[in-house]
Amino acid sequence: LARGSSVTIGSLLHHIRHDGHHITCAQVMQKCIKNIQRYNPAINAVVTMNDKALEEARKRDTMLLKSRAEGSRDITINGKNNNDHYGTASSPTILGPLHGLPVIVKDTLETEGIRTCSGSPELKSPLPPSSSSFVHILRRAGAIIL
Repeated sequence: LARGSSVTIGSLLHHIRHDGHHITCAQVMQKCIKNIQRYNPAINAVVTMNDKALEEARKRDTMLLKSRAEGSRDITINGKNNNDHYGTASSPTILGPLHGLPVIVKDTLETEGIRTCSGSPELKSPLPPSSSSFVHILRRAGAIIL
């Protein structure tokens, strides 16, 4: 991820899955965190971040390494060959089509483990015990909520 370069989500996900020795989930997450730390003080777009996001990204990388070690090349998504492997419910190797993708959701959506305050630090509430349906769908697809 060179400075000033642009990349599509699709190509980023492809490179993470198939070129993991060049781009990892953790590297993408570190770049996102660095950019938030750099630009957020001026624009205040992110009120609360997931402090476990980098750890989650590293776990996604471990899953990908396991998948590669097992030789997973023919991968199915909902029964269709898509050159990605979601494994089984008990032993997933790739969680879903957004595996390892950092995603920021508007903090009006409850996200388990991340303080929700509707964009206002004055409205900080206890950590939500569960996530909204939308956040749940993103996580099931493999996204990492930042």
